[in-house]
Amino acid sequence: MSATKNNDDKSNITLDLNISNFGPHKTVNFKEDVSAINMCIYADNGRGKTIISTLFDLLKDEPTCLNCDVKELVSFGQDKGNFSFSMKNNKNS
Repeated sequence: MSATKNNDDKSNITLDLNISNFGPHKTVNFKEDVSAINMCIYADNGRGKTIISTLFDLLKDEPTCLNCDVKELVSFGQDKGNFSFSMKNNKNS
């Protein structure tokens, strides 16, 4: 996973993304200080980019995926998964 990071050391936002047991992701732990909220997720086909996108969609007040069964997103052989995402403004802390 990659985040936009400028060389001018104005990284004032902390992005924190944690995923476990969703799709092909056993564990994803990403925490990075960035200067802008631009995130690019890239990988080969079949690596779980759509699962991550769907998890973000389900966080919205009105998800696009209204009929999604979250149990179908959990990794095969697992009973539950975990997804958390946070942004922290370090400029005022």
